[in-house]
Amino acid sequence: MISVEEAMRRVLATARPLPAETIPLTQAVGRVLQEPLHADRDFPPFHRVAMDGIALAFENVAAGQTTFPISATQLAGMPPQPLTNAQTAVEIMTGAALPPGTDTVVRYEDLQFHETNGQRVAALQIPPPNAGHNVHHRAADREAGDLLLPSGVKLSPAEIAVAATIGASTLQVARRLRVAVVSTGDELVELTQMPLPHQIRRSNAYMVQAALHEAGAESEAFHFNDDQEALRRGLPPLLDAFDALVLSGGVSKGQADFLPSMLQELGVTQIFHEVQQRPGKPFWFGEKAGAQ
Repeated sequence: MISVEEAMRRVLATARPLPAETIPLTQAVGRVLQEPLHADRDFPPFHRVAMDGIALAFENVAAGQTTFPISATQLAGMPPQPLTNAQTAVEIMTGAALPPGTDTVVRYEDLQFHETNGQRVAALQIPPPNAGHNVHHRAADREAGDLLLPSGVKLSPAEIAVAATIGASTLQVARRLRVAVVSTGDELVELTQMPLPHQIRRSNAYMVQAALHEAGAESEAFHFNDDQEALRRGLPPLLDAFDALVLSGGVSKGQADFLPSMLQELGVTQIFHEVQQRPGKPFWFGEKAGAQ
């Protein structure tokens, strides 16, 4: 008999990598990435404005200039709008590329606007403390070629966003684990049946399938009565078609507990049979030679 921790160690020691498959990005959440993802360009790819306000040249602020005529307006997604002269400013929105000739952004909250001879003018109420203020500089996050996501990471919505940022419309991911959930016992009936006084509904299989689904695996349920010949015929196709079998029942010391000897007869090597836990002391685990 072994501890729960040792049982877990032995189970994990048999794990093998699953083959990769290519799927659309929109279907990849929850899957395990099987390729590294690198930045296809600098991030951000340009000097990006971090606040709504005006873009100006800080050297003019340092020289004492406090009012700046607005020479252009630039929204995010527009080509950069150059200054008409060095003493003007561009009214600019968050996410826009910093205009040529400017290096600093002053947010609206630190400005007052007025008009002089029909010209919109911004007056500094709180001057920026330094050049580059409120600017998210090019490559501040990542440089082109940097590793963004390593192979082996489980993809959450955050990783999906990273993949979309570099234009990865498809991803190589590990194929989902395919599991056969097998219940055994003459005492079990389907959910839709009314059990007789000596019977119970087949509930364990649904719990196991729900846990597998939550973990990202695919599963299919099967049931066998306590019939050695039925097991002898039915188990080999499942061993061939699925990555793993989870069997409920039939592994203790009762007269109808055929599974341990049956599985070994079918080429499955026993790794352990009893675990120091209650309930669940009779816990059989094995591995089939040559299995994936």
